[in-house]
Amino acid sequence: MYGKIGSSISPEDTAIVASAIKEVSNSKGDKYCWYNRVAQDGKLHKIKMYMKYWGKNEASSIIFCMFYDV
Repeated sequence: MYGKIGSSISPEDTAIVASAIKEVSNSKGDKYCWYNRVAQDGKLHKIKMYMKYWGKNEASSIIFCMFYDV
């Protein structure tokens, strides 16, 4: 499972999620992204992630996220 205990998301999918979060933070909008993760039973799941910019707290963006197993 991607080389580490507890690691359930590939480096490629991690980059997809990080890029989407950065885009939401910069645009102050909302966005969907999809990525794969490996469950504890070893099965691959497609995850849909919805992100919405909620505001700023000092130097940090606040982003609300919802996850769907599709």
